[in-house]
Amino acid sequence: MVNVSEWKDKKRKMCRDSGKSFISRTGKQILPKIAPDSPKACSESCRKDCGNLRIQKVRDIFTKFYDISYDEQSLVLLRYISLQEPIRRRPGITDSSSRRLATFKYKIENVDVCKKTFCNVFQISLRRVDTLQTKLKNGDLSPKDRRGCHTNRPHTLDNNVRNLIKSHIGNFPS
Repeated sequence: MVNVSEWKDKKRKMCRDSGKSFISRTGKQILPKIAPDSPKACSESCRKDCGNLRIQKVRDIFTKFYDISYDEQSLVLLRYISLQEPIRRRPGITDSSSRRLATFKYKIENVDVCKKTFCNVFQISLRRVDTLQTKLKNGDLSPKDRRGCHTNRPHTLDNNVRNLIKSHIGNFPS
């Protein structure tokens, strides 16, 4: 029987999702995720209230975040991201001609924060946030982990065909 949880890639993925140290495919040592020393990661000119976050609360959120699965982490992140209609548009640009379809707000513990601070609190990349934003815009409120899932194997056989082949081979005397 194949034990999928013992595969190197699966172990690596589990370590990555739980914020632990692991060795990448190229042999590079990836350091574990550590809670931020300061909740504010943005500049002093930031208009949000990023400095009002309490460091202890940020650390609690961080540890709880990495104790759950990837799908649950995505749901937690979506709770802190809100989708809104764009408030302002340039003069002469209508809703139909504008490429901006949505505005996103980030709130942690009822404090408005910028995207940079949001990523710093959870120690995640901008790409993960952008992926969640795309899924939110498309109406996917409970995104599943689709990393590594694709349909680019054109020569795969359907399970029914595979079973027919096995039963045909089983009919031959051995």
